[in-house]
Amino acid sequence: MKCEFCSLSEADKKYQLFKNNHWTAYLADNQNYIGRCIVVCNRHIENLSDLSDEQWIELKQIVNILETAVKNVFGADVFNWSCLMNNTYKSSKPCPHIHFHMIPRYKNPVVINGKKYKDKEFSHHYDNRKKSVLNADDKNYVSNRLIYKIYSGGKAMSELWDVLDKNRNKTGKTVLRSAFPNSSEEYHLVVHIWIRNKNGEWL
Repeated sequence: MKCEFCSLSEADKKYQLFKNNHWTAYLADNQNYIGRCIVVCNRHIENLSDLSDEQWIELKQIVNILETAVKNVFGADVFNWSCLMNNTYKSSKPCPHIHFHMIPRYKNPVVINGKKYKDKEFSHHYDNRKKSVLNADDKNYVSNRLIYKIYSGGKAMSELWDVLDKNRNKTGKTVLRSAFPNSSEEYHLVVHIWIRNKNGEWL
């Protein structure tokens, strides 16, 4: 069976929110709860017990980033996380790939583009059979707000750095500033700008 997450198309990646070395977060297709996300392991790993210490550490970072963004933007009160992977075993040739679902829960209605969305199951188990409550425009709005919050910095978010090799080429990795560097082979480009006024004074 072909792995669903190892063969994502560019269209599938339209709602990518954040990526680090080991995980990628997407806004879920089914927005039955506002801001629902899927966090997918970048490598094909089938069991939680096979995750490395580094992968667990970066998972914690991405959990912090997503929960903080959704809480600050939409006011989520609590987050339900699950890693079940039951659907893949409906196939005669199952191909599990570690991923997590993050389901934000709301005590109060969420207002998006003038429309109110209420979490009717709040304080109870989420309803996984519930259909998406957002239209395409509202889903794009949610995605854009979260991306802006994640990458805009501020007290809630950590700064993201591109990781370069020793020749100043991008490696394709990003890392939280607080976690840099992970090894002696990782570099970050820094530019210093000096300003001098007409009197020859350095500002």
